[in-house]
Amino acid sequence: MAKRLRLSDDVAGATLMALGNGAPDVFTAWNAIQNAADFPLVLAELLGASIFITTVVLGVVILAAHGRARARRLDLQAGADGDEAPCQVDARPFARDVSVLGLSIFAISCCALDRSIDVTESAALLGLYACYVLAIVYAQRGDKDAGSDDERDRVAAAPLLAAGDAPGGLRLRGVHWGESPSAWDRVVHVAEWPFSAARHASIPPATFDDWSEGRRRLAACAVAGAVVVVVLDFGSGGDARTALVALGFLATVAWLDLLASETVAVLESLGAAAGLSSAVLGVTALAWGNCIGDLVADGAVARAGHARMAVASVFNSPLFSQINALGVPVAYYCYFHGPLRIALDPQAVLSFAVVAASILATALVARANDGALPRHHAFTLFGLYAAYVAAAVAVELHRVSS
Repeated sequence: MAKRLRLSDDVAGATLMALGNGAPDVFTAWNAIQNAADFPLVLAELLGASIFITTVVLGVVILAAHGRARARRLDLQAGADGDEAPCQVDARPFARDVSVLGLSIFAISCCALDRSIDVTESAALLGLYACYVLAIVYAQRGDKDAGSDDERDRVAAAPLLAAGDAPGGLRLRGVHWGESPSAWDRVVHVAEWPFSAARHASIPPATFDDWSEGRRRLAACAVAGAVVVVVLDFGSGGDARTALVALGFLATVAWLDLLASETVAVLESLGAAAGLSSAVLGVTALAWGNCIGDLVADGAVARAGHARMAVASVFNSPLFSQINALGVPVAYYCYFHGPLRIALDPQAVLSFAVVAASILATALVARANDGALPRHHAFTLFGLYAAYVAAAVAVELHRVSS
């Protein structure tokens, strides 16, 4: 999609990757608010995910970018990368993304101060995001450098196919062995196989590159699987490949919503049984689960040589999640049930402070290094997240003991 829309790396990260990575948070928020009116769980998960992404995921992106640069320098045939730093960001888009994310956090904290959120406040958050999207579109129209088509072909083809696909055949990532798998790779493969098989059986492979006989057969079978998933989640009731793309997207949405609903129910039950608050469950288990996609996708994109796209996704995924998760579900709930009460507990205050500190630290480091994110900053971010988790656990233990 980025290739055909001729999106630059920073715009692709701010739009397509942010949409894909932030979708689980939005579905989790919808189910938690509509089914249980559990706003503390939603707020804690969004803040916990924002902290995880701007510390751990960004640290992984930085290390992946530096690792790739080092590997290329050691490869005599590839040569050096030039004078540009391995993890270099564009100053103007980076400043825009960081500023809007910080503004979003400030706006949410202001909503939380009066202990309730209503339709007007949630609509204002959506208006902020709409203005941000318009700014991105305006910037993209003036950006003529859309990148190499060859590079975007490689990135677009990576998620679905494993290495070594033969014409007419099909090797699916997560279903077939990769090349020279280690013992650990085999263990992970066995654990992931049922989920990978279910994904490929219900989401049609509809990319335009490498369309083969095997992919046609899989697409035909996956159509039926997609219908089953959609019916399970939502109840009863042009171009062929374009239709497959639309159906695949709908099947993906159905999977995310179905899994989010079950995850929220399980966490609510575990919290009630163990006497844990929704806040600590949100900043730990739920945030980690929803951020796995960010960790894998952003790290893979950075290793593929698109550090700008990965960094843009790091700051836009939590922005998309925060505004849309607190905008659409909350506005819908408040419209029918009135303002939603907010419990601003110590966990939320701690999370607001840490996410602001992580964003500010990265902005200052990038400014001090002319837009480059040095390798040592990754370990600083890891240390910040470890301190945050320790503080969150301490706060919860104090709550339980008192």
